[in-house]
Amino acid sequence: METETIVNSGKYKFRIVDKITKYEERIIGRNLKIGGNYSDCVNILISYSGDTPVSAYIPILVYDEECSIETPLDRGGGSVVMIKELLTYVKQKIPEITSVNFEDLSQIDCANAEEITKYQGTKKKGTYIKPIPLYFFSILFNSKTWYEKHFDARLKQDRAHKAYRSKVEQMLTMQKPAFDNFLQIINPPVKIIPELKKYYDSYTTYGDFFRAIPVQDRCELVRDWITTFMQYYIGNVFSNNNWIIPINSFVGGSKQTKKNKKNKSKYRIIRYNTSSDIGVNARDV
Repeated sequence: METETIVNSGKYKFRIVDKITKYEERIIGRNLKIGGNYSDCVNILISYSGDTPVSAYIPILVYDEECSIETPLDRGGGSVVMIKELLTYVKQKIPEITSVNFEDLSQIDCANAEEITKYQGTKKKGTYIKPIPLYFFSILFNSKTWYEKHFDARLKQDRAHKAYRSKVEQMLTMQKPAFDNFLQIINPPVKIIPELKKYYDSYTTYGDFFRAIPVQDRCELVRDWITTFMQYYIGNVFSNNNWIIPINSFVGGSKQTKKNKKNKSKYRIIRYNTSSDIGVNARDV
C-alpha cells in the first residue's frame, strides 16, 4: 500500500510517500520518503517485529533545489525544514518510534573560487570539488555537529555521548600549545601559516582561536588539516556511526493533503550508508 501526502511548510511544498510492504498479511517493512520534483531526498526505513514498528533508520539524505515541489529549496536551512517535516510525519503516524538512527557522513564543499571556475560543468550533480567533513567543521566553529545543532542528535549510547561531549569541551577550552607545536600537529600548507599565526597568537584557547577566523576565510584556512587535527584530539571518542535523532520534540502544524495509491510493485528494503550531501555551505555553518 502506498500513501502520498502533500505538506506545505512556509514557502515550501513537499511530497511524502509512505509505502508499507506486507508478506502474507504481515507487515515486513515501511519506507517513507520526502521530496518534490526530485522525489527521494530524505528516506526513512521502519523495521517491524510482527506488526509492531521497532526501529527507524535514515539511509538516504541528499540536497537538491528540486526537493521542493514549487519553490527551490534553499541550501542548509531548506534541508532543515524538509528533514523536520518527515520526522514530524513519523511522529504523527508511527508514535511507537521515538528516535531515528543515522550515520553522520555529512560533508561540505570547501572549494575556492579558482577551483570552482576550473571544474565548472565537469563534476557530477551532487558531488563536491573539495569535500571536507561537515561534522568536524561544525564542531570547530559551533562546538556541535550540524545534526546536534539543528536536531538535538546524540550518540545512541549515553556513555559514549558523554565521553565525546566532554572531549570536545576540553579541546575547545584548553590552553593552546605553542604555535610551533600546533604546526607539528596539523602540518598545514606553508602558504597559510602566516594567516593562521595572526589569529592563533591573539587567543588563549582553541575555541576563541577558531571563532576569530572570519567566516569567509574558514574553508581556506582549515580545509587541509581539519581531519588531522580532529582525529588528534577527539578521534578516540568520535564516531560517525550510532547516532540518533529524538523525535518527541517534533510536532505537527503543517497543512497536509492525502492521496492513496495502490502499490504497483513489490520492493526490497536495502540498508545504505547515509548520503553525505545535505546542501550546507561553509558560511552557513
